[in-house]
Amino acid sequence: MLSFTLPRTVHLAAQALPAAGAFTAQDFQVLPPGTRELIYWITYTRVPGTTGAPVFDAQWSDDVDESSELILDEGSFVAAAPLGTVNVYMARILGPVPADDNPVSYVLSYIVPYGATKFRLLCAEIGAVATPGTIAVAVTGGTGAP
Repeated sequence: MLSFTLPRTVHLAAQALPAAGAFTAQDFQVLPPGTRELIYWITYTRVPGTTGAPVFDAQWSDDVDESSELILDEGSFVAAAPLGTVNVYMARILGPVPADDNPVSYVLSYIVPYGATKFRLLCAEIGAVATPGTIAVAVTGGTGAP
């Protein structure tokens, strides 16, 4: 049974995304001790008649440094005995493009990096930057124990 250390909390109140593809700028939230997993509950609504869609940047802090989530480009792997190299990028997660003008709700789940004490999920419009849609984000967290 999942033990919740962070009850459902508003992370980003329902609002229009910033213009021109800029990211939201909400403050970091403190992670309760023992939190190992975060689940973001997201609802996005595009402006009617556009091809709007959101993009996300999950960020972590240890009270000294701040960092975005990383992804490996496994297709860039180059073997050079006895080592190999692979490119690493800051992750930007593209949200689904709605099929119509109705709200789309979904979750993003993250494992909390060891040592992280704060978190935030920045959001931006990527599909129709001149007419950004609206987004609401809530978050829950738990120990991740089965």
